[in-house]
Amino acid sequence: MKKYPPPNKNRYQPHTKTNKTLKDQPVKSNSGEAGSTDRIKNSPSLFSWLACDFKSLDYWAMLVARIVLGLVFAWFGVHELLQPRLWTGYVPILSPGSTMSILGVLGHGWVLVVLATALIFGIATRIASATAVIVMGTIILWLGIHGLNDVVVRDLGIFGLGLAVFSHPHSSPSLNRRHPPAKQLVN
Repeated sequence: MKKYPPPNKNRYQPHTKTNKTLKDQPVKSNSGEAGSTDRIKNSPSLFSWLACDFKSLDYWAMLVARIVLGLVFAWFGVHELLQPRLWTGYVPILSPGSTMSILGVLGHGWVLVVLATALIFGIATRIASATAVIVMGTIILWLGIHGLNDVVVRDLGIFGLGLAVFSHPHSSPSLNRRHPPAKQLVN
């Protein structure tokens, strides 16, 4: 196991010039008078409440991206399993009402549900996101042959989200993760 150095606690504290409070610090106002109480100009930063580790933001963004991608796959997978006849029109080559197209939709629905489960719960996230990219790529290729429409554009967005989750080196909290989570904001 890797050992990680302890976090630098001072790194996450808002930056201040001195230990004095803002009331104790004299500031020049627009009128040039010394000692006025123009605290906004003297504040360390108007956005000091945003002082946090960007790795932590990256961590939470990837967690949200992975779960949202899983929810999208779950939505479509469940719908394909519950009403496969509504989806047979998207199956290439086969006629929409055939038994083979219904079986294809049911198989695709199960693949989406398995991918959704893996992405939401963080099970083999790299493999699941790579499979999601491949699945969405094939859908885009088959639907894109007939021209660009709203379904292809939607699927391009899902493809991009899957690619982002796949390309991230550490995919947020997952069941197969062996390293500690990103550093949190210390108060």
